[in-house]
This record gives sequence, structure tokens and C-alpha cells, in this order.
Amino acid sequence: MSDVQFQDQQPRYQYKKKQSFLMRLVFATGLAKNEQQAQYILLGVAVLALVIGAFLLFGVGRTPSSTQQEFLPGQSALVQ
Repeated sequence: MSDVQFQDQQPRYQYKKKQSFLMRLVFATGLAKNEQQAQYILLGVAVLALVIGAFLLFGVGRTPSSTQQEFLPGQSALVQ
């Protein structure tokens, strides 16, 4: 039994990580050269989307215009 020899053990199957559609899109556009850069870009896009969504939802800096105040019931258009 001591005559048993083994060949170099190579993995038969190499696991290839499947990339998401967005990662492939970032690579295809040439915005990123490696996976870490692509992750940073996608993180930035997500943060930007959240900021824009919050801006639209909460209406930061929105003030009623004078034309909207004229048509409120019970108010005179001459009130300033």
C-alpha cells in the first residue's frame, strides 16, 4: 500500500463568480477597470438616487408661489 502515488490535485471545477447585470453594464461602458471600482460607482449611483428621491419626496426648498396664493379660497388677491 505504500506504493500508491497521487497526481497533483487540481480542482476539477473552477468556480466563476457570476456578475450582476449592473456590474456588466459598468464594465461595458468603460467606467470601471476592476470589480472594486464598479462597486464604488454603483454605490455612488445608489446614493445619488436616494438623494434625488428624497428631494422629490420632501420638496426641499419648495415655497408656494404668489399665483398659488391668489387662488386660495377666502383670500384676497391683494393680500401681500
